[in-house]
Amino acid sequence: MRQLLAVCPELDGVVCATDRIALGAIRELKAQGRRIPEDVAVAGFGDNKIAGVMTPGLTTIHFYYRECGATAASRMIEQLEAGEHATKEIKLGFELIRRESL
Repeated sequence: MRQLLAVCPELDGVVCATDRIALGAIRELKAQGRRIPEDVAVAGFGDNKIAGVMTPGLTTIHFYYRECGATAASRMIEQLEAGEHATKEIKLGFELIRRESL
């Protein structure tokens, strides 16, 4: 975040690859006197438990990891049993968890 702000000081929003990265971004933004979300909006990905208890609460994407893992394992077993090697596109859902950081 420090490097990003050095290159783009007028930054008013950031979407982080994970909630843990977003937490680090928020810490650095606060250290530099920026207000969340008034000065910089922050969002993460993963819906980590910390996202709901930090201040401000982190807006994040909840991805259904268990469903994804179960679907992947099931598909892999199907392919192994059938001798398949074809790819199959499966779309799994996600949910926007809107909190105070946006």
